[in-house]
Amino acid sequence: AYDRLHTEVGQLTTALDGEGRINEVLARDLVELDAQLRERHADIAAVEKETEHLRAKHAKASRLIDAQAAKQADVVKAEVALREQRERLSAEASAILSDTRGLRREQEKRRQERELLRRAITSEVDASATVDRLVAEHGSAASTL
Repeated sequence: AYDRLHTEVGQLTTALDGEGRINEVLARDLVELDAQLRERHADIAAVEKETEHLRAKHAKASRLIDAQAAKQADVVKAEVALREQRERLSAEASAILSDTRGLRREQEKRRQERELLRRAITSEVDASATVDRLVAEHGSAASTL
């Protein structure tokens, strides 16, 4: 019985030693897997951090795009306003030019009227002078008769 018990204890000891080695291997594997898991968690954290950084950059780019679009809309509005103002000023300039032409025609007409009036006055003055001269000549001729 003792031998048998000794044999069983030996077998159990051998089995336990085998399990101990298995446990050691499993423990080393577990430590290695734990290290790998920590690395993966660190990788995930880095990816999440990079993702958050990219989201922030995307949000900033979106705000810049929106601001640029708003500026572009303001530029388009300003261009439309300038075009309308240019058209309005062009119409005003055309009206002023037309008025200027009308005033020039009126001025030329008045100049011609003044010239005709000057000629008429000159002609009348010449006629009056001629009459005075003739009266003077005839008046002295009549007195000599």
